[in-house]
Amino acid sequence: MTYIGTIIAILGFVLFWFDLMTGILTLVIGLSLVWVNEDQRIKKKLQKKEISEEIEKEFDTIKFDEPLSPRTFELATLVYGSIDPYKTWLLNMVSDLEKSFKENSSKTIDEFIYNEHFQFKNLFVEAKKYKDICEFLNIDHDNQIFDEIKKTEKNEDISINEIKISEILNDYDLEQWAKSSIKKLHEKKISPNEIINHLKDNISDELKDNLSISFSKGEFVINKKIKISIN
Repeated sequence: MTYIGTIIAILGFVLFWFDLMTGILTLVIGLSLVWVNEDQRIKKKLQKKEISEEIEKEFDTIKFDEPLSPRTFELATLVYGSIDPYKTWLLNMVSDLEKSFKENSSKTIDEFIYNEHFQFKNLFVEAKKYKDICEFLNIDHDNQIFDEIKKTEKNEDISINEIKISEILNDYDLEQWAKSSIKKLHEKKISPNEIINHLKDNISDELKDNLSISFSKGEFVINKKIKISIN
């Protein structure tokens, strides 16, 4: 369409010498065709870029949460063109895990508990996920790593029931404690009402009487000023 518009615009320019009004009209038509086509091309390019960015954003999250799901494989294919680069990424992550564990096993396992900013995030927080990834890559899993992750899972179940705070110095301390507790409980699929009860049951007696917690539209509100979203 751009090519046709350009030809019409050139024709309009030539017609200036024979019929001014016809030449102007033809030129306007030609330039309009060029402008409309370029405008549509730019819009399609921007839309394609936005879709691509959304796909990459979703992929960067789901590859840690659900590394072997059909949706992850679909997104990997859309991002890379095939699943092979994704398999290479998984293989590198397993290799880095085993290297990190060999260098400092206790630190590596501790990172699974507080994994938000760790390079593996929640990719290996479950022993089964680690083993399934190795099976998918046709490599042997490390039994020691598997056992240590399994222990972490059990310890985390215990720690959920031991979340307490005996001394809170200020609102910041309360907010940080509540955020950590809510995050752990929400990841365990605990309902909002049960989370509220858990927080009330595990705060210090001196603060319990003045504690108010509510939940609405995906957000906990504590003491009418601390807001914690789970969305």
